[in-house]
Amino acid sequence: AKEVWAVGARGAAAHFDGTSWSRAQTGAVESLSALWLLDAGEIAMATPPIGYAHGADLLPADGATPSPAGWIRAKEPILPSAIVQGTIRPITSLFAPADAEWAWGTIVEGTSASSPSQKNGIWRARVVDGDGGRNVEFAVVLPPGACAALGCVQMQDIHGSSADDLWAVGVRGATVHITGAQSETPTVRALNSRTWAGLNGVWAASPTDVWAVGGAGTIRHYTGGEVAWDVIEDVPTTEDLHAVWGTSKADIWAVGDHATVLHYDGATWSLVDVRGLGDRVPDLFTVWTSAPGHVWVGGDGVILSLGGKP
Repeated sequence: AKEVWAVGARGAAAHFDGTSWSRAQTGAVESLSALWLLDAGEIAMATPPIGYAHGADLLPADGATPSPAGWIRAKEPILPSAIVQGTIRPITSLFAPADAEWAWGTIVEGTSASSPSQKNGIWRARVVDGDGGRNVEFAVVLPPGACAALGCVQMQDIHGSSADDLWAVGVRGATVHITGAQSETPTVRALNSRTWAGLNGVWAASPTDVWAVGGAGTIRHYTGGEVAWDVIEDVPTTEDLHAVWGTSKADIWAVGDHATVLHYDGATWSLVDVRGLGDRVPDLFTVWTSAPGHVWVGGDGVILSLGGKP
């Protein structure tokens, strides 16, 4: 609750210390799309795989110097040949508990006439010790073309109830369940979300309690079925939803376009009134809760708070 980071377009970053928010100069010119929070320090990821480290003790890029806020561009990561050949596209999300060896991420992969089935939208990376210091090493987790069958070519978000049990969602209603995520041989299994709408956000409270949100107010709930998710009816918006997060079965938040904020109380999803924006109706892209009643929402030029300063 007293150590919160937000990153965004053109290297923008902000930090909350439990009392107030302040801008943090990263020195990046790329848009920062994913945060990797380690036991010691943070890594912000940009595309193509570029890392900016803050207290994470990574080898710096040649000629890199720390920004006034202590961020520095890291040395180019170690990439397997499949990624070097171009399988990394815009990084859309990253998830890892602080003590996990592997961080998992998603990308929106393209396809081409020459290799329509060779692209996968899921990857993982870890910090390794090498000659002279520490670096980030990427790894391919699925055989070439696996996502053509599993539907995980263009993926938007990933989250887990633990380091080993993860869910990823993407375009055309794609949902995949990853088990053994920290092992040498993870298992990736596709399930039926019962929608063709793009899914943009996922939050897993447990292996059998997972929420996903997406286009046109789509909300899906996984409760342990063998093949399919549950359809949520009576969602009080048709705006595209981008993110979901919660603290319990009766305290879940979702955000989306045109300043849309939804809350689930364990029985019903309802619209939440957002004040203080004046005439603005910014699109909202991320939500995170430190505790019940304390919610942070990030969007197009705004950070919103519920519950005051934690």
